[in-house]
Amino acid sequence: MKGLLLKDFYVMKRELRAFLFIIVVFTAISFVGENNSFFMFYGIVMLPIVNISLISYDERSHWDSFLETTPISRSTAVSEKYLLNLLLLLLWSPVVIAFYLIQSDSLGSPLQILCICVYMALFFPAVLYPFIFALGSEKGRIAYFIFIVAAMAAIAAGVSLMDQGAFVIPDELSLILLLPPVAAYLISWRLSIALYKKRSL
Repeated sequence: MKGLLLKDFYVMKRELRAFLFIIVVFTAISFVGENNSFFMFYGIVMLPIVNISLISYDERSHWDSFLETTPISRSTAVSEKYLLNLLLLLLWSPVVIAFYLIQSDSLGSPLQILCICVYMALFFPAVLYPFIFALGSEKGRIAYFIFIVAAMAAIAAGVSLMDQGAFVIPDELSLILLLPPVAAYLISWRLSIALYKKRSL
């Protein structure tokens, strides 16, 4: 598992620098001026896309076929991508919290902001990843584009409600609302493993 994570971090460092730079730039915009809450969540939504790009690189280099000759199981390969998504969320969440500390007058509590980040970082990939592991990154592009449109629409709608003060959720309820995305993520993980095991490479 550690070796797979290191491999993906090396690929991100070398091949996805431009993509990661765009995420950083868009996030930086959120710190400039007011009513830029939309850009604060941009990085969180794009994190699952980083994983899709990594899967695409694996397929182009036939890394997935190479894994068949190693002791690494398909279950481990799938689990690593789900774990990587969680690690990226953990790394990026402090950036979002920093934005909250600067723009706290227009947003909810720190717990609510963190819950929103977790919700987006878990629910969207929970829906998307099974398609990718079942069909591959190329054939799964339709789901990929639908995901992007739906994610951006959800962010825009949510941020609009937050800015208008119409989206106020008590902290206690925020924690309860985390249960559906966490459950969906776990189910998605098991489903992706099952689908990837049946897929012909």
